[in-house]
Amino acid sequence: MEAHHLSYQTLHLSNIGFRNQIWIGDTAILKVYGENNQNGYALESWFYETVHPDYAPKLLGKGKMWILLERISGEGLFRLWRTYTDAQREDAVRQIAAIACAINHVPWEGAAAFLPHSEPYGAALLDCIRTRYHILVKNNWIKPELAAQAYQYVQQNIGVFDDEKLYLVYNDLHFDNLIVRDDGKIFLLDYEMMAIAPKDLVLDVWQRMLIHPFTYANEEDHPLTKPEDYSKLLCWMQKYAPELFMHPDVRKRVILYGIQYEFDILCEFPLAEGPMERIAIYLKNALW
Repeated sequence: MEAHHLSYQTLHLSNIGFRNQIWIGDTAILKVYGENNQNGYALESWFYETVHPDYAPKLLGKGKMWILLERISGEGLFRLWRTYTDAQREDAVRQIAAIACAINHVPWEGAAAFLPHSEPYGAALLDCIRTRYHILVKNNWIKPELAAQAYQYVQQNIGVFDDEKLYLVYNDLHFDNLIVRDDGKIFLLDYEMMAIAPKDLVLDVWQRMLIHPFTYANEEDHPLTKPEDYSKLLCWMQKYAPELFMHPDVRKRVILYGIQYEFDILCEFPLAEGPMERIAIYLKNALW
């Protein structure tokens, strides 16, 4: 860090990190990974050093369990979104779609050692959902009728993943991970949450944002976060990244991703209203 004239005296600790410490300076950001996040450090270091993406901050340096990144001068997309016109929102989605597809084209073999994945994908997804379903039902952590309906949907539709090709996917594509530079260029942050999965997994987060966009907002922003501002998200994404929608059962696939996600959340937060409300909406199969 000395090479960049930085020290802990010139940085301040941010409250935005959940798994790691984020130290912010005038021109750089220091990310210090938690002791239990070695895979996150390995994945993010690999990505920055291998891909050199123009849609991400530049890697300035790294050491044991830390990386130093350039600080992008701009505003988070989440707060900007509510001030945008539809034309500005569509242009933002156009840029995000290009980023998501660019990541899909990165060869993932170099990350396989620290990025767990299973093939065939459908069998692994079914096993994961089944395990969480039994935990939830055994402990009464979900409404029984809803659990039965969701699990029946999974069993009936898991075949949409037969013989699935896998890609590198950024599966945490909510707006708090996107920053807009003063000239309008969008940058994507936080590359430790990627997965090796079908490319349409990226749509899972946006399906959730159609229902509860405030899920990814600070509490003080909840009253200003309106679902109607997000209603065209997937329409615009399909316009600019049609390859993510090519499977004839793409909606069923994204619902299955969503059920897995909500089951995971319910195992951590039993009987949480948000996940159960979203599952019920997924099962109506008419969200988008």
